[in-house]
Amino acid sequence: MEFLEFIQSVRVLGEETAYKEDLNRIDFKLTCEFFVLADFFSQERNQKELTENFITFRFTTPSTTYTDSQFLMLIKRGMHQKIGDIDLRITATKKKIFDLDTNEIVFFDIEAYKKSWNLLKNDLTTFFTKVNKDNYIHLFLPVSKPYENSHISIMPHASFKESSLKKLSDEIIKDLEIIYKEREEHANVDQGYPLPHIFCFDNEPKIDHDIIFPLNQALFLSSLRHLINKVEQSKFLLKGQTNTFIELDDQPLTNGAALFSIVMDIYKIKRYVKEKLQIFRHVFSIYFTNEVKLSEIDKKIGIIIETSENHFLAYLDDQVTNFLKNTKEAVEEVRKYAKEASEAADKIKSNLNANMLAFITAFLTSTYAISQKNTVLLCTSILLFTSYIWIMYFYNSKHALEKKSSIVDMYAYSVKKTPLVTAKEQKEIKESFLNPAIMGIDNALKENLRFNCIFTVISVLVLVGMLIFVNGKEKPPEDPNIKVYFLMANFEIA
Repeated sequence: MEFLEFIQSVRVLGEETAYKEDLNRIDFKLTCEFFVLADFFSQERNQKELTENFITFRFTTPSTTYTDSQFLMLIKRGMHQKIGDIDLRITATKKKIFDLDTNEIVFFDIEAYKKSWNLLKNDLTTFFTKVNKDNYIHLFLPVSKPYENSHISIMPHASFKESSLKKLSDEIIKDLEIIYKEREEHANVDQGYPLPHIFCFDNEPKIDHDIIFPLNQALFLSSLRHLINKVEQSKFLLKGQTNTFIELDDQPLTNGAALFSIVMDIYKIKRYVKEKLQIFRHVFSIYFTNEVKLSEIDKKIGIIIETSENHFLAYLDDQVTNFLKNTKEAVEEVRKYAKEASEAADKIKSNLNANMLAFITAFLTSTYAISQKNTVLLCTSILLFTSYIWIMYFYNSKHALEKKSSIVDMYAYSVKKTPLVTAKEQKEIKESFLNPAIMGIDNALKENLRFNCIFTVISVLVLVGMLIFVNGKEKPPEDPNIKVYFLMANFEIA
């Protein structure tokens, strides 16, 4: 990190009179003797920084201000003795110097980091609107060793450009997407606002206080932002029993981890986010009405969290009790539909069997009576009965299949209407009631078809046998009187 080494070398050349650093820029001043600066910038590697376009130099004497190029001319002319003390101001934009990625931040001074890493300042919130949410954030600080959680890596300056940006795990990305959606709906949090997860370093208990303090401040603010209703006139607005305005003062906050725990509890189950937020806001407004400062919330957050959690548990107990009751009723409802479907199927099967028995009885009775009188009528009767059973079979089959489809649809509708019934319970009910009933209809139709086929075969055999029998009989002698009568009848007509 050449620029860092350059800055460190410059800062020891004289007395530093001002130093300012934020997220994007570094700006500092120092006073020293002219010949000291002249010797320093006479070196080739330092002269290179002087001529680069990324850094702005201003050399000021009591009478004149020199630009970098003018100062370089003074050095070349050797005018060291004519100028006494000189003020040097260096200004640089970090992104230009280091070609920073949208997920990278560099601080040279730890105090500057502590002041700048503040969600009440626009610079930091703007930074988070531009980050790639699928990647880690890399924060380079004057530290001796790295620290890391599941979203951010804090690394020494020496690691700059040596480590590529890491991607968050797929599981974390998926969980965060759910929170992004829920918070936008229930807390009016913009997509670019940072999640509190980024600032939580519970896995790094020995992290230096100067490093963790700004992160804890941000953890508190970000957690609270996910619990309120909205931001109004630079204040947080929480709507509970009453409207409470939270004044965003700059006092130290110590209970960010505790507040974050309640955020995690609220957002971890999507189904109850709205209800849990309402409970927390209701409890919060009991302790704080009208207007309150962040520091006051920090002092009482423990009792607020405890009360809220007790209310959560009471609410969930009621929900579980109602759920179990509704589930039991839902199972009974599905069983009722399944039993009705089974009864309807049994009725169809009974009707099919009854129709078949009635037909057999009618057929036997009719054929016996007719066979005593006339063979031709008997044959005609058999043909008519055969035609009749096939017509009735096709009619009854169509009706039975329609009813079967209606029964299946009725059961499916009952299941859809009662979503609390598990897949396992649905399967047990279906196997116990519905499947046997449907199988009964199919078996009854098969029995009818089998009977019709047997009856048709028997009818054909009977008809063939009767034809052979009739043709085999001797013809009776003709009665001459009949001819005479016909002749007479013809004669009379003529």
